[in-house]
Amino acid sequence: MPNPQYVAFKPAEPYFNLVRRALGDLVDGEHFFDIVFDNIVYEVLYEIAGWPRVIRGRADLMDAPSAGGLGGTFCGNPIGIAAAHAVLDVIAEERLCERAEALGSRLKQHLQSLVDVVPQIAEIRGPGLMVAVEFNKPGKKAPHPEFSNNVRQRALQKGLIVLPCGLYNNCLRFSAPLTVGDDVFSEGLDIIDESLRECASEELAES
Repeated sequence: MPNPQYVAFKPAEPYFNLVRRALGDLVDGEHFFDIVFDNIVYEVLYEIAGWPRVIRGRADLMDAPSAGGLGGTFCGNPIGIAAAHAVLDVIAEERLCERAEALGSRLKQHLQSLVDVVPQIAEIRGPGLMVAVEFNKPGKKAPHPEFSNNVRQRALQKGLIVLPCGLYNNCLRFSAPLTVGDDVFSEGLDIIDESLRECASEELAES
């Protein structure tokens, strides 16, 4: 695995916590440190050489997050680094990057199969096992946060926690553990399927 001085982030959508989830969830671990996403401008650098300790970037970018918005991926220490090395060994030995890609593809295909019966689905996106589905009002480009929240609550009632996200809170993010069992993953897909179908049917009946 390459080991340069820096990891780059996208300033337009500052994923300051990506370091902790990127391996496996987002990219092939072999190319994490030299990955290039479309339209990424490398303006914010996380210095990781030897001992993680600083995030640096242009003042206008570093001042952009609100109070408390820049945190969560904590500074390193020798014990933390040793633990990180152990985690990387497990990721490689258990081929979790490949599993993340396979499960992510399965999730996206399942969501895509629902587009005709859930017209609120506007976009399905995300590499690896960090996947998001965006909802708009049917036939329009207007964000539909109400539908997103309805699906989230319905899934919670059925025992599945999904995370709201997006600028307009009209997206749901799925981020299962890399070690999730096949039976648990299938159960989650069933809950997502049921929740989307039920909420779409209820909205249609009300219109």
